[in-house]
Amino acid sequence: MSAAAIVTGGSSGIGRAAALRLAKAGYDIGIAFRTGQSRAEAVAAEIAAMGRKAAICAQDLMRPSVAADSIDDLSRQLGSIDVFVNNAGVNRRCSFLEETLEDWERIIAINLTGAFACGQRAAKRMVAQGSGGRIIKCHQRS
Repeated sequence: MSAAAIVTGGSSGIGRAAALRLAKAGYDIGIAFRTGQSRAEAVAAEIAAMGRKAAICAQDLMRPSVAADSIDDLSRQLGSIDVFVNNAGVNRRCSFLEETLEDWERIIAINLTGAFACGQRAAKRMVAQGSGGRIIKCHQRS
């Protein structure tokens, strides 16, 4: 069985770069995305052209338990999960005085609660596999 990595936010930016780099290193890749299915499909095609398996799955971190289910879905499609790149997140530039509570709660849900739920699900799958794994949390700068 091949080693497999899952990258949240893998359809663009840092996530896309991480997915392609891991594929070049020999990993099969699962790409979780919120929007931009065509971008995710394009990244998957690049990975397939490298001779690696690629799978995509929509994911909404505003719904943490459902988002975590996408980790299970991608793990099943790939056969395992050995690396989890917890990359997806939002970056909102707004002054403290102008920030709304609604926007603040959205940021917390996506960047903290959603990331926690997905990371925990990935860790549980890695432990259950008996082979461990690696979890990488990307930090987005403001």
